[in-house]
Amino acid sequence: MSAEHKHKVILVADDDSEDQELLGDAISEVDPEAKAEMVFSGRAAVEYLEKCFDNELPCAIILDYSMPHLNGAEVLAILCKNSRFRAIPKFVWSTSNSKVHIDECKNYGALNYFIKPDKPDKLYSLVKEVLAACG
Repeated sequence: MSAEHKHKVILVADDDSEDQELLGDAISEVDPEAKAEMVFSGRAAVEYLEKCFDNELPCAIILDYSMPHLNGAEVLAILCKNSRFRAIPKFVWSTSNSKVHIDECKNYGALNYFIKPDKPDKLYSLVKEVLAACG
């Protein structure tokens, strides 16, 4: 742990509370120092980020692709226009494996696009990749 260690906060935007719980539990198990902040829509994710002071911004963002109000790609499109949010590693997870969705998200700055895992080991490797991006 470095001297300038800061708390790892990962913003998770997903409208499915079971998926939120699975992801939150996996984040806590992989890194007990990390904290998941949960929101239920794309709009709520943007509002959360806009209210954060620069030193409170999350170290990573995980967006579900299919959410009410704004989907994951629409959130990414908003975030990539704002220099405050450009440097935050962004990931999308979804039940959709549509190449159109994947390309759209990566074009808007997603580091990776995960298909929602059906096995715990896949969930943990997703979480480890996100945490590694936090630095």
